[in-house]
Amino acid sequence: MTSVVAAGGSPVRRIFVLLLAILGILGIIAGILYAAGVANHLHFLVGSTHKGHHQLRLAVSFVIGVVLLASAWFLNRGGAKPAR
Repeated sequence: MTSVVAAGGSPVRRIFVLLLAILGILGIIAGILYAAGVANHLHFLVGSTHKGHHQLRLAVSFVIGVVLLASAWFLNRGGAKPAR
């Protein structure tokens, strides 16, 4: 085994961690937009049939964002193993 593989982890895992982190940040940003009331003016967040329910969407956005960020952190932390 080489130290490059042991220190860096697999490229697929890095991409997956990065994707989880980006989606988590976007979820938290969506929650902030719902909290600030800006989501009423952004049609891609509100939708055409379900107006309202902003408190529920705010909570779900934050929870999903935090779970995705925690998953990215956990996967990133478990990927690096010390070289012997």
